[in-house]
This record gives sequence, structure tokens and C-alpha cells, in this order.
Amino acid sequence: MPSVSRDRVAEIDDYGVVEERHEDVNGTTIQFLTFREDVDSAPLLRGLPDDHCNCPHWGYVFKGKVSFDLADREEVYEAGDAFYLSHGHIPRAEPGTEYRRRAKEEASPQAPHDLRHLRRGRGHPCRPNKAFAIAPEGVGCQNAVHTAGSPGFAGRTEC
Repeated sequence: MPSVSRDRVAEIDDYGVVEERHEDVNGTTIQFLTFREDVDSAPLLRGLPDDHCNCPHWGYVFKGKVSFDLADREEVYEAGDAFYLSHGHIPRAEPGTEYRRRAKEEASPQAPHDLRHLRRGRGHPCRPNKAFAIAPEGVGCQNAVHTAGSPGFAGRTEC
């Protein structure tokens, strides 16, 4: 049976404020995420059904804290917590957070997850011809806050 670990994965993508280590195993994406700054994924999910992630996820928090807006409530998970999220959530993470999550590729083929479309070069899910960068919480349009010459810009355009 295939396995992966944080230090033994197929791909490592560094988006500046977040590092994603991931591998697809038998139709399941396994990700190890490290957040360097506050991240609110709400702008990344605009244009998806209900402006929420529609992929179910299983996860485990190694360090820090991650929260999920579920429209009617907020779920908060800290180091040592394992969790399951059904569809319809918005992830947020604080600096220093490290967690693992997994999702079935076929869970929501019409709605690529917040980082999945980044690494495949598809750009913003509702603006497929525009690339973007994740930005710290509260900094204008988080799909385009990085400007030429700033860390993490790498030629990304504004939304």
C-alpha cells in the first residue's frame, strides 16, 4: 500500500505565505500544509457554490490552529486534533500552523480546492485566465495582493 510523509512526498510548492507538500495516491490528494502568515481562504473560493469549498476533507493539526467557517458556525482545531469536514467550509489558519489534510480527487471536480488549482496552473477558480497569490488576512484583494517586486509575486496578476 502506498504511503507518504511530510518529508517524502512527490511535490513541494512554496506560495510564500504557505508551503504545500502533496502527493496524489490512488485518487486521494494528501497534503502537508505549513502557514507562515494568517491566511483566510474566502477570496480564493469566491465563485464556487455558496463561495465555500465543496470538497470533504479529513485532517490532523500538528501545530498551531486552523478554523473553518461552516456558514452557521465556526469549527476550530488545534495541535493534536483530528477532524472531518463535509462540503461547505472556508479554511483559515494562523501563522505557524502545520496540518495534514486529504481529499478525494473526484469529490468536487467542478470546484478545484484552494491550492490544487494553484499548483496545476489553472488560476483563480472563477477567473481561470488569471493567476493569483495567497495573501495575509485583511490585506485588500487576497487574490492579488502581491505586486511586482514583493515576495511571492512571481508574475501573478491582479483579479
